Amino acid sequence: MIDEHAQHDQEAKQIILENIGKYGCHLALIEADKFVYTIGLYEKFRYPELICFGLKTDVMASILNYACL
Repeated sequence: MIDEHAQHDQEAKQIILENIGKYGCHLALIEADKFVYTIGLYEKFRYPELICFGLKTDVMASILNYACL
């Protein structure tokens, strides 16, 4: 079971790094609390990470994607 968690963590980390490389950031959705935040803006651009909450998930993701251009 520990190996499964370690493999999942490694796969998730790889996806995040690929998204940062391809798009400049990765968006993380915390569905239970209904907010979306960026990962990687500081690493890629030396910008602070962004967070958006209080809207529909697709709207928040669109806002953050647009802000990351």
